[in-house]
Amino acid sequence: MNIERTMRRFLCEAWYMPADQFSLMLQTAALAVATFGRETLVGAAGRVTSDDGKYMPLEKRVEMHSNNVAVVPVEGVIGLGWDDWEKRMGGMDVEELCCVLSDLAQAPKVKAIVLNINSPGGLVTGTPECAEHIAALAQVKPIFVWTNTMIASAAYFIAAGATAIYSSASALVGSIGVYLPLLDISGLYEKLGLKVELFKSGALKGAGYPGVALTDEQREHFQEHVQHAFTAFRDHVKAYRQHVEDDCMQGQCMWGDQAQAAGLVDSIACMEQAICDAGQYADLMAEH
Repeated sequence: MNIERTMRRFLCEAWYMPADQFSLMLQTAALAVATFGRETLVGAAGRVTSDDGKYMPLEKRVEMHSNNVAVVPVEGVIGLGWDDWEKRMGGMDVEELCCVLSDLAQAPKVKAIVLNINSPGGLVTGTPECAEHIAALAQVKPIFVWTNTMIASAAYFIAAGATAIYSSASALVGSIGVYLPLLDISGLYEKLGLKVELFKSGALKGAGYPGVALTDEQREHFQEHVQHAFTAFRDHVKAYRQHVEDDCMQGQCMWGDQAQAAGLVDSIACMEQAICDAGQYADLMAEH
């Protein structure tokens, strides 16, 4: 476990995630750090652990249904390179997800895949590549997405290129946007009589260092950084969901029925319907 790396990700990297979910996740992580070493790790999800408390690989949590449709759980915070502790805390590693989906797409006994998503989103890093990978696999074998909870931000990014997206009416869908949190504590340092001297090369080097206020040039740089990530998100959605308007990509979450009206969701249905439809769609494609 690398606590320093985990907290750095929270505070220094760009995120595809609703701000309220990010705040809750940060509080949970801080609490887990405070209790590390005790028997109970706050936030450790039993659904991703075995009886001995170890992380259960995603491939072992795939469910095969009688119509040869594989259901893959996509749960928690999406990121790249999560370690076992971060996965136990609810992290979904995109490399692991892509490997499992590739294997299922090549398996003759699997005729379709359903991603059962329950995720508030996650890191920008790794998400566009995972989204493109899923979109490419959907051309090989039908991939349906379903949720009765949340497909937000990075989770929607990776879902957008699927064959179809289903949700319950009360699920939360969308949050198409990006943000990068930087904490400016220079005012606090000043009140404490502290001053940070930062020796650096270049106008942008060291931007965001604790205790040093951002310059206008640095703020512009970070805004461009965020805008670049958003453009990738928006363009991917537009490529596979041409009818989604820009007004629906302002970072807001929608109820499932609202998301359907906006073109983000194809159908309001239960999971059993998504599994049935995925199988029937695969049969139809096989006939042609």
